[in-house]
Amino acid sequence: MIALAAAALLILIAGLVLTLRTGRFSMTLKKEQDEPPAKSVQAHPYLLNPVFLVYTGAGLLLAVLILYFAFSYGY
Repeated sequence: MIALAAAALLILIAGLVLTLRTGRFSMTLKKEQDEPPAKSVQAHPYLLNPVFLVYTGAGLLLAVLILYFAFSYGY
């Protein structure tokens, strides 16, 4: 069970790192944008990022599942 949780956490972290690296790489390649981002996105660039929201939700779900199984089986 712990190995499964560790593997899921490793996948989550690797996905986050690759997503952030890809975003930085594409920003350095393309300096010119078609249109500026909306004001709400400029004010909260991470809060309104759908990829970040998915990773946050998946991490919270994983934490809840780990705690549930840990307390259910007495680990």
